[in-house]
Amino acid sequence: TSDALTINTCSVPATESAKRKTSQLDDDDDAGLPTPPGPKRVKAAPSTYQDNILAELLEHLTEPSWRVALERHVSSPGFARLAQFAAKERLTKTVYPTQNDTFAALNHTPLSKVKV
Repeated sequence: TSDALTINTCSVPATESAKRKTSQLDDDDDAGLPTPPGPKRVKAAPSTYQDNILAELLEHLTEPSWRVALERHVSSPGFARLAQFAAKERLTKTVYPTQNDTFAALNHTPLSKVKV
């Protein structure tokens, strides 16, 4: 089996807000992450900003049994890269599911109720 996750994106015209966010991308950062907002445009340490992206995404995984089951996977470098990619894509494109609904199926179905 594959551990790959497919995210479908579609191109839509960028709004002025999205254009501003895109212009904030730090060219020196290999991950292409936007610079965290703030009064001084100070570059955050990549791991700190990466942690923020992961924390924001994982706020939407509310089912405790899945949080425990996926703990090792969501703490992996591969998942971090996927979360960064999705966050970057969401700046300029419409990505489904929305960030709020990323874990909706898991939240509605506790792991104990899954039958394979």
